[in-house]
Amino acid sequence: MHHAHSGDVYTTFQSVYVHGFQNSELNLKQKMSEKVYKYISDQIDEHEKTFDNDNIRDFVDHYWRTKRCGDENERKYMTSEYFTCEEYAH
Repeated sequence: MHHAHSGDVYTTFQSVYVHGFQNSELNLKQKMSEKVYKYISDQIDEHEKTFDNDNIRDFVDHYWRTKRCGDENERKYMTSEYFTCEEYAH
């Protein structure tokens, strides 16, 4: 039968504490990133519904103006990734 030494208990506790903390911190960052990504996506969708080419309110409207009225070279660069980096949201 193996008895744990105080060093073993300390090492185990430290490992559980550090990894548990890191995982919860990563989960928090992921949840926050998902919320920000959803907010941005919702804003893009809302701006599309209310777009008025004669009333450009902000850069999201500029995005929609370019998507609808820009030349082909301008439009090819205007994707939703213009606003977000999808790797942070997932």
